[in-house]
Formats: sequence, C-alpha cells, structure tokens
Amino acid sequence: MDYYKRANELKEDTIEIRRYLHKNAEVGLDLPNTVEYVMKQLKEYGIQPQLCGHGVTATIGKGKPVILLRADMDALPITELSGEEFACTSGNMHACGHDIHTAMLLIAARMLKEDENHLHGIVKLMFQNAEEIFKGANDMIEHVILDNPRPDAAMA
Repeated sequence: MDYYKRANELKEDTIEIRRYLHKNAEVGLDLPNTVEYVMKQLKEYGIQPQLCGHGVTATIGKGKPVILLRADMDALPITELSGEEFACTSGNMHACGHDIHTAMLLIAARMLKEDENHLHGIVKLMFQNAEEIFKGANDMIEHVILDNPRPDAAMA
C-alpha cells in the first residue's frame, strides 16, 4: 500500500474525525464520549478494541516485532472563543492538538488494518486519556498496556 496516497484519500475522514473530537472535548481521566467514539471507529475498521483502564487499546497484525503507537485524547478546561462551527461549547478545548493526534491514529489504524496481510508483526494501539494531568499513562500501565503483547518499541 502507498500509505501517503491512502492518507491523502482519507483526508476528509481525518478532518471529520478531528472536528467531531474538537467539538466534543472532554477533560481528565474519564472521557466516556471520546472512548465510545474511538471504540466505535475502530470496530467500523474491523478492529477489536478493548478498554485498558480508562483508555483504549487494540492490536493489528500478528507475530513480532510489536510496535506501540500512542495518541492522547484529553482536552483542557479552557473556554473556546474561536467561533468555528466545530468549536466546543462545553467549557473545554482541544488547545494542544490531542484531537488531531487521536484522528491521525484512528486513520493510521484504518490503513494498517486495510494492509494487515502485509504487516510483519503487530501494531498495538494506545489511545490515552488524562495526558494533561499526568495520570493516563500510569492508569494504562497499571492495566497492563505494556503486556500481552509487550511492545518492542513505542512511538507517539
């Protein structure tokens, strides 16, 4: 697969996901709507997600090595004044780009699943909450994100 070409083909999907997440920003450890949305998207791509603490994980492929890809999902408690049609009105805002991080990992997951037969190993997905308050990674580590399968490398 030409991943660059496919990513360009999915540009509008990426924008749609990002704007949905931006408009529905949630903060902290408990992100019920965001988690539900991420799990729904993954299932639509044919991926079986699981909760990992308060976050979401899934795997694509089989064998070794295991590469973990991570995206943060939480927002900040900031009132958005952008006036954009997709602005969040709940008093929260994705001011640090976590909405696009999550959108990009969802689209990457979609492409990897489409090309799964050509993967040499496993890609483990990590959709982390509470990055802004330094609790999400520990929560997912306590719920064994680094096991079954254990990553050989990780990227965010």
